[in-house]
Formats: sequence, structure tokens, C-alpha cells
Amino acid sequence: MNARERILSAVNKEKVDRIPCDCWYTPEILDSLKRHFGVSNNLDLWQKLKIDKIIWINFFTNIAPLFKEYVGPSRPDNEDAWGARYKLQSYGNGMGTYQEWSYQPLATMETITQVKNNYIFPKVEWFDIFNIKKKLQRYQGYPLLAGCAAPWSMYNSIRGLEKSMMDIAINKEYAHYVIGKIFDFEYAFLERLFEAGGDLIDFTFLADDFGTANDLLIQINSSSRFSNDLL
Repeated sequence: MNARERILSAVNKEKVDRIPCDCWYTPEILDSLKRHFGVSNNLDLWQKLKIDKIIWINFFTNIAPLFKEYVGPSRPDNEDAWGARYKLQSYGNGMGTYQEWSYQPLATMETITQVKNNYIFPKVEWFDIFNIKKKLQRYQGYPLLAGCAAPWSMYNSIRGLEKSMMDIAINKEYAHYVIGKIFDFEYAFLERLFEAGGDLIDFTFLADDFGTANDLLIQINSSSRFSNDLL
């Protein structure tokens, strides 16, 4: 069995030749592993590690800089398709860096009218992904994951975490409007992505963070209401 066959068989509760195994890591760990095994590319590393890598094809709209298929309005390298901006934050005494939000475009917009008059939500036309099959075909034998939908997390990124949580308690109409617009875009974007990738795409990523390692961020009835209404 190759990695794709093994993963898909496990998902479908079919017999596999061994238990499938994947591995997630930060860019710094990835570089360290390549040095350790004396390889220069990801495919060679996965073979050395003997893992069944689920390959994430990077079509995320909330990263900076944006992937090359983005053809929308010009943006600085630290800004994503939603207008949120990022700064690099170091950790581990210089061991590595990660991105933190430095600007949320809806942070000072407190009404739906302000959002309608001053903010432009992304459009699927900003992404030229109709010719992605060549990009997908280079990973034959591996399961492919493309796209991501996380309306609540996206809301956090353009509104700010504290205001997002306050909105669902005291500014519900505003939250429903913005999260609804986010969902509409993500649904349309995934439709376009699946149409372009066809049966080469095995998985997509649908997730949201309503909690921490220790407890919930918001009451379960609040998160359930928003999830049920929008999903």
C-alpha cells in the first residue's frame, strides 16, 4: 500500500497493511529533520521517516504572504486576503518565529453599516485556481488535503479575539452578519477548489477553536448556536 491507499482505507474502516502515521511540525523542526537525515526536499524526508504524510496544499486565504494564485488587489507581504496583518514573533530564545496578528481591519468598526461602507470581503474571483491539477499531480501516492473553512477563527483574525467573544454576547446581529459573510466566501471558495482539483483532492479542513487546552473559550450553548445557524 502507498500512503494514500493506507490513509483512505483507514478512513473507510478497511483493512490496512499497517497503522498509518502522519507527522506535523514547525518549519524549524522540518529544517532540523532534513539536516539530520541529509535530505533536501520533503518527499525524501517523508520516505526516510516512513510516514503517510497527508499533504496540505497551501490554498489558505488567511496567510501572509499570499500564495501565487492570488490575483486580487495588491497587498503588502504581511497582509492576508482579509486585510489582517501579521508580525513575526520569536520564541525559544531565537529558536524560531511564528506570525502574530498586528492589525485587524474590523477592530474599530462597531456596526453592520460601518462594515458595509468600509470593508470589502474577499471574492473567489481573486484566486486563479482553475489550473491547480499540475500542482496536485506532483504528489501522486500521497493523500491530499486542500482548502480550509473556519468561520469563527477567521472572525477572530479580522475582528480581534476579545471583541469577537464580546460580540456573540452583546452584539449578536453584527457577529451573525460578519460570520455569515465569512461562511459564504469559504463555501464558494471550497466549491471552486473542489471543481478545479477534482478527484485528486481527498480531504479538506473544517475546524474552529472554541476552547483551549484547559477549558472552553465560550459557553457551549453560544458556540452551538452559531455553529448550527451557520453550518
